[in-house]
Amino acid sequence: MSEGYPVTAKVYITSELGKFSIMDMLNYFEKKGAMRVSDLHIKIGAPPMYRIDGDLVKLQGPPITQEIAKLLIYPLLSEENLAKLQTEHSVDCSYRMVRFSSE
Repeated sequence: MSEGYPVTAKVYITSELGKFSIMDMLNYFEKKGAMRVSDLHIKIGAPPMYRIDGDLVKLQGPPITQEIAKLLIYPLLSEENLAKLQTEHSVDCSYRMVRFSSE
């Protein structure tokens, strides 16, 4: 994870749900069920979108700016992917959340 970019920083203001961090957005997968929600798309100029049951569904909020995209994406990137993004202006990667419960 890239230092200086916390995954809990609430940087995206939704219309109905208040401010979200990237972890809030990723936790949506757990709330809706991994079988239903498969992807989170973050693109400058569009609101964040989830792929739910195969269809893209926009989060109710403003389009992502370059600064907001940076604050949402950088916390998830390895140092190697961050360097690639900064030099090549593109990176294709995934982030997997795994949670274990003792219950």
